[in-house]
Amino acid sequence: MTSTKKVIGKAATTRRLTHAVRDLLLAYKATLEEAVRPHGLTLPQLRMLHAVSEQNEVSAATIARLCHVTPQTLQAMLTRAVREGWIVRGTTQRNHRILTVSLTPEGENLLAIGQKAAIEIEDRMWSGVPRKALEETIEILERGTAGVGAPRTEQC
Repeated sequence: MTSTKKVIGKAATTRRLTHAVRDLLLAYKATLEEAVRPHGLTLPQLRMLHAVSEQNEVSAATIARLCHVTPQTLQAMLTRAVREGWIVRGTTQRNHRILTVSLTPEGENLLAIGQKAAIEIEDRMWSGVPRKALEETIEILERGTAGVGAPRTEQC
């Protein structure tokens, strides 16, 4: 096999892998969205609840980044979450631009529902795949991510 054919063969394989990862993520998101929709939640709202549960004092811009939405979209999400009784918000004494946001018992319940659904979906997705294979796949994907200079993102 010539060098050019090897490059083309590898390019086809890496393209196939990229598409498989995309399809996996799309299927995961669609399945999780379907699981939380009956509870009045969208995936961005679930990510917001998770971010709020993980942060104590944080700017709205930071939560927006963690949740992959614009600051304007986040403000609308926060307004609804307050109205629905999922969160309570305020400001810090030292900087009024920094929010204090915390989950209410209702918000904690919705987050628990979403987390349970995510775990069940992930268990179905990866059933039958040995842990060692999963860990090797993680290493491979992290190398690929590092290869394009993408920063590791915090999970939300």
